[in-house]
Amino acid sequence: MTARIFHARPCMGAILAGLALASPVAAAQEAESVYTRVESCPSYQYPDEPVWETACAGHDTYSLYLMSSEHSSAIAYAFDGGPRSDFMRVPANAPYSNFHDVVEWRLHAGTPVATIHRSIAFTPGGLEGTDAEQQETLVVTALAPGSDAVACQIAFLDASAMSDANQAARLVADTFAPSWSCDGADPMRFDALDQVYMSVEAFDGQSRDD
Repeated sequence: MTARIFHARPCMGAILAGLALASPVAAAQEAESVYTRVESCPSYQYPDEPVWETACAGHDTYSLYLMSSEHSSAIAYAFDGGPRSDFMRVPANAPYSNFHDVVEWRLHAGTPVATIHRSIAFTPGGLEGTDAEQQETLVVTALAPGSDAVACQIAFLDASAMSDANQAARLVADTFAPSWSCDGADPMRFDALDQVYMSVEAFDGQSRDD
């Protein structure tokens, strides 16, 4: 799976429901969401470093680990008490970033296949003469407990630019996460809803040809 950016074309937003129904993973029939929080979890500071690590219970037997510094955060996953994934960050053109305290888990027939987590990057007002700015990104992470990777990021969606970013992220998770191999491929990047719909449509067409 290679990263792609698709150019938007008009009127694609109207076909969201149709694409969801046509998804090869039958998302409309089997997918559901559950939510966990990553607040008030045990934390400790690294010796002689301004870095903190937090361990939280996830859904089912998954665990989440947050590594936070003064400027940014990273997240890792573990399954059933086993080895955890590498810590993963979200690219951001801002001096500060952190994660929202709610994690959405996408389940297919009761089995977690992906998470959706919001990352918030911000530039405080007055910093180097700039106005305050905030950029929100929805991160879709595939769960691969049987692999060495355990989990890997598969898509970044610009939630500041999309009017229905949450639903778009669910469509991305339901379509791509179940078959994502976590082999080191770069995550996909979506800046507009039409890019998501076109990507899903292309994947569905390829799956039918196969």
